[in-house]
Amino acid sequence: MNTSSNSIPAQTFILTINSVRNPPSTKKTGEFLIQTFYTDSNSMMVDSGSIEGVTATIGTIDHTKVIISSSSLVTSAIGVTYNIEFLSTHGISTGGYVTMNLPKSIVLDLSTATNNCNLNVNDGVIASTPCTF
Repeated sequence: MNTSSNSIPAQTFILTINSVRNPPSTKKTGEFLIQTFYTDSNSMMVDSGSIEGVTATIGTIDHTKVIISSSSLVTSAIGVTYNIEFLSTHGISTGGYVTMNLPKSIVLDLSTATNNCNLNVNDGVIASTPCTF
């Protein structure tokens, strides 16, 4: 920080940093370390302190906007396809995944599944992997 006066009195400073990208997690970040120095030429530290990290909030999937459609509405029909559409609040990082619990009344024959019904995240883009039986 440059100033034309000989010193800046003790006061509250507000530093604004733009264009920050938060970590892709809801875990607390590491600590922030803040230090002040007397001058550039002697690197003499005047103040030092650390502050707890920040924690991103866990998003909520709005259940009123989830769309579930079925290729058949006939009871006990076999080979039915379900499409589930939802909007996630936060992006999903490469290597991330989506889990879903199905009601017990919906039976999957996983012995014939060819790809374990996964959604793959490749280079940050979600590519749907259909469940085939």
